[in-house]
Amino acid sequence: MILNMSWIRRNVALCVALSYFLVAGLLFAAFLDNPFIMDDEIQIVLNQHIKDINNWASFFTSSTMDMGGAARMGGVYFKPIMTSFFAGVWALAGATPFAFRLPLFVMFVLSGFFVYLFSRRYFPPTAAFGLGLFFLVHPANSEVMFYIADAQDVMYMFFGLAALLVLIAIRAPRAIPLAVIPLLLLSALSKETGVLFLAIVILYGLLLDRGKLRPAFFSAMAAGLVYLYLRQRSGLTVLHYRSDLIFHQSLWWERLAMLPTILWHYIEIFFVPVRLTLATDFRFTGFGFLRFWLALAGVASFLMALVFLYRRQSGEGRRLYRFFAAILFLWFVLHGQVFVPLDGVYADRWFYLASWALLSILFLSLKPPRRAPRFLYLLAGLLFVAAFARTFYRGFDWADPQRLYAREFRLNPENAVMVNNVGVIIFREGHAVEAKPYFEQATRLNPAWNVAWNNLGASVEAEQNYPLALEYYLKCIALGDYAQAYENYAKLLLRLGQREKALGFIRNEALPRFPGNQTLRNISKMFP
Repeated sequence: MILNMSWIRRNVALCVALSYFLVAGLLFAAFLDNPFIMDDEIQIVLNQHIKDINNWASFFTSSTMDMGGAARMGGVYFKPIMTSFFAGVWALAGATPFAFRLPLFVMFVLSGFFVYLFSRRYFPPTAAFGLGLFFLVHPANSEVMFYIADAQDVMYMFFGLAALLVLIAIRAPRAIPLAVIPLLLLSALSKETGVLFLAIVILYGLLLDRGKLRPAFFSAMAAGLVYLYLRQRSGLTVLHYRSDLIFHQSLWWERLAMLPTILWHYIEIFFVPVRLTLATDFRFTGFGFLRFWLALAGVASFLMALVFLYRRQSGEGRRLYRFFAAILFLWFVLHGQVFVPLDGVYADRWFYLASWALLSILFLSLKPPRRAPRFLYLLAGLLFVAAFARTFYRGFDWADPQRLYAREFRLNPENAVMVNNVGVIIFREGHAVEAKPYFEQATRLNPAWNVAWNNLGASVEAEQNYPLALEYYLKCIALGDYAQAYENYAKLLLRLGQREKALGFIRNEALPRFPGNQTLRNISKMFP
């Protein structure tokens, strides 16, 4: 036992890492083979671009979504590292969810370990261990592990924290850029949020270690310039939407008025993670008591508490507090919806970086003593068990798509995407008539969303209401290019005996937009 304890003292970091893997394994192992869901389909399962590893160069000149046979992937985001990861796993294992989640699981756990390594420089050992552990099991962070499409979040955090730790570890200033620049680039090219780590490494040098400021600044600027060059070459320089969400139709002042609701959601899921949600979509409808005034009061109280806790700090504690408060501010600028509307009002996965900063502020403010009383350990243990249990229970939502979509719609009844997804599950089970009310409701909630019109067309086609189905397919096409609507419209024309019209539509309109669409190509070849 003495030898064992001696070995543990010499290998504390290794023991912490192993304990993190053990806890995370118990928490997530049952869900590593959960099915592909939502964006997993159009980014992985149906994405023809990632199924040939030789397409890797195109990942740096396009976005991430398969467009049903279009020449390049669609979308407004630039995430070539994530797409390269998907292509690599597909080449090795094909459509196996476990194969995609396993490497993400490793990076996820290591990110928690990186949080511990950073924290042990400034916190007592027990507090540093607890901080990293809570970062791993916190329910607000669970989505990035359950949802394969959130690989972007796992990867940017992993590479960003690695860059920060390498900056701290290397003592020779001239050697720092060689190691830090590639890691910062990998973070930014995994997801746009990774760009924040360019600022974070500078903040570290500015607030916590002035000796590292110059190499940190040089590394961030160099990585930023390379990133901007690659992004400019891709053509993805403007974040532009076609009003896929009703939120995207909001005016600037309406988004500003939604800030209390947005911020309160993140505060709520951090302290009381009950209303965890995948995606939200609603538009500002007035200064209601619950959605605006009560949320504003909650946010104001939270900010005042942060100021009060800051005033209690001194010396290094105050500098560390400013470091994490600055991270929260940078995160807010990117996710507050004031400057650029994102693909949802709020989403739990976006809180991943902020949760590290807020957990650190909380641990710093509590100032846990090196030898805490037993009741503090008991309280921490109870909180850990509660967080572990909530995250484990959340995994069952992701194991059943219909359960997940139904729950999301109950939480966010204005979200057309989720009510549409419930209908899609029912439709795929062979119950087209039963799915129709869901598609009708989705079109009422967001008349500008083309996908819902296509699905409604498919349901009325199943009812043999062909004229109305053709009308809905054309409405979908008019609202935006959606390959399945082109396929459905052409196939229905053929079914109705309108061969010449169908072939003219395919050859003159559909194939020029989707030259790689195999369904359309096969139909065209059938009739020379």
